[in-house]
Amino acid sequence: MSRLRILFMLAAVLLFGSCSISAATYAVGTCKPTLPSFLSISAAVSSVPAGSTIEVCPGTYAEQVIISNPLTLEGISSGGSAQVVITVPGGGLPATSSLLGALSPQVLVEATSGPVDITNITVDGSAFVANSCATILAGIYYDLNSSGTVDQVTIRNEINSVCGFGILAEGGTANELLTIENSSIHAFDYVGIWFDSIQLPDALTAIIKNNYIEGGITGIYINAGVLGSVTGNLVTSASQTAIFAGSSVPISSNTVTNSQAGIWIQQAPGISVITNKLSNNYVGIEFFESSGITVKSNTILKSYIGIEFDCNAGNTVSGNVINDATTGLDLVPSGSTSSDAFLNVATIRSAGCAAARPASKSPPTPFNHRPN
Repeated sequence: MSRLRILFMLAAVLLFGSCSISAATYAVGTCKPTLPSFLSISAAVSSVPAGSTIEVCPGTYAEQVIISNPLTLEGISSGGSAQVVITVPGGGLPATSSLLGALSPQVLVEATSGPVDITNITVDGSAFVANSCATILAGIYYDLNSSGTVDQVTIRNEINSVCGFGILAEGGTANELLTIENSSIHAFDYVGIWFDSIQLPDALTAIIKNNYIEGGITGIYINAGVLGSVTGNLVTSASQTAIFAGSSVPISSNTVTNSQAGIWIQQAPGISVITNKLSNNYVGIEFFESSGITVKSNTILKSYIGIEFDCNAGNTVSGNVINDATTGLDLVPSGSTSSDAFLNVATIRSAGCAAARPASKSPPTPFNHRPN
């Protein structure tokens, strides 16, 4: 055999050996026999190279999943099922620290050098033993300086004495982009999606779009400074606030129903609230301690109050349709004008701002952690 041929064969062996060690796709379970496989999700995410894809076979996985490298975690179809369920392990969920305090996440995404994408996974917290808020329960937690996409995910049964979150994300000092889309989040007892950050101005961008969020105290909660947008979501049955925005993220084309307050804006100058559909909320849209807000082309049906100004001046309100309300515009400051359509509204406009400011109907903020 010639020396050149020997060198070629050696190079081929080295090349294919290297590819097998760093294969791009792995499996959890036995439904993909042609792929390198693991028995648990935790074993897979702690072993595969950065940038890998992990395909998870249908089944129930009782484990806490901690992801420290950029990768894609994807549930797949096999044997007539397309449901991968991550449940609470028998030993419970070890806690980690967060901006909100001690936290027990079912899926923890730590700081990574690239995105962690999670697709077609169900996270179910029903086996969690409630501990009266000794720790906060979260279905998925993106820690400081982590990013990625949560797509077509179901999160349910995150119940812990009003300390249960669906998805919780916190921004640090790195530029982060986190997208939550096309997902179903329900049966939680505090907040469905919560975004917050350690610094102002924030480096965290939140894209929240086309999700279904039902129940809890607040459906979507965006704290001060976070960038991004809230678009095309269906948010329903929040006992206090369906969408809370403490930052100037555009809120558009959402459907908001059956909540105490539909969209609550607090200290978020420059925010736009456009083309949303709100129905059967006590208050459709409220802005608190805010000016420079644009509220335009929203449809508000069957609310006690359509738009609550709360005596805040300097806001632009136009082109909204308010149908079936006791009061269309409430506590409107002197000199404020609007051009809206009112149908079946008992009182179109209520003033009363010359008197003492009304008592605040503040949204829930039991975890008041932000430094001054």
